[in-house]
Formats: sequence, structure tokens, C-alpha cells
Amino acid sequence: MAGRCRENPIEWQTYTPDGRSLAIRQLESGRWAASCGGGAPHDGETAADAINAAITEAASSSIPFGPNSPTVKAWVESQAAQVELEAASRHDQTIDR
Repeated sequence: MAGRCRENPIEWQTYTPDGRSLAIRQLESGRWAASCGGGAPHDGETAADAINAAITEAASSSIPFGPNSPTVKAWVESQAAQVELEAASRHDQTIDR
């Protein structure tokens, strides 16, 4: 689990495989929030949980990709791993100060 950073939370911006905007951030509680295509934010215990919830809602709103496809699942895991790694690194840098 990635460490929490209470100072200056970072929001990561990227795009889904079909080009929709995706915003991901770590909450003060340590949970994660993600929103896709300007939709409402969804939180999860992990970044992957939050991303999956956000893109599942987006998919039900006629976005032409399936959140359960193997390609999208692999993409979600890759994105989640990257933001959790960056959050942990940032947290470690904050502690070292």
C-alpha cells in the first residue's frame, strides 16, 4: 500500500485507452479517488479500485470500451501501480525532510 502524503496532494491526469480523461488522486485518508471523462469521483482502497469504479461508470455511459476486457484490466493495473509508486516515493521524500 502506498504511503500517504498529507501535504500538497497530487492529482495524476492521464487518458483511458479510448481517449477519455482520467484523474486520480490519493485522499488524506490514504484511499484513492478517480474520475473518468468528467464524471463523479469514485474512491477505492487502492488506485486500481478507484480507477475501475470510475471507468465502469463511464462505460455504462456509452463509452466504447469494456472495463472487464483483458487489455483494459492490464492498463488499469499499470496505471495504478505507477501512481501508487509515485505517491510512495513522494511520501518518502516528505519524511526525509
